Amino acid sequence: EAAARVKAEAEAAAAKEAKEKEVQRARISSVQALSALVLAFPYDVPPAVPPAIALLARHSALSPAADAIVRHTFTDFKRTHADMWERQRDLFEREQLDAFNDIMVSPDYFC
Repeated sequence: EAAARVKAEAEAAAAKEAKEKEVQRARISSVQALSALVLAFPYDVPPAVPPAIALLARHSALSPAADAIVRHTFTDFKRTHADMWERQRDLFEREQLDAFNDIMVSPDYFC
């Protein structure tokens, strides 16, 4: 009976771990999809981009992999929109700009 219980606990733990991995893969896929949306318009800011940037910023804390994707996306976005940024920034709400800037400013900057 003890061996059966240990086996059942091990199987439950393995199933839980597999489920967590699947959830993490789905989250990373979502971050990648939002990233693709943002990067699909390298010199323009259609209405879907500012909310996507805010969502990406919120999801950067999911994992180190998500954070790396978000930082790379934001760096590319900043580079490709630098020439028109003074006009394009008006397409963002204050909260969306704050979310973008929170990711782009290194936390070490204030230390």
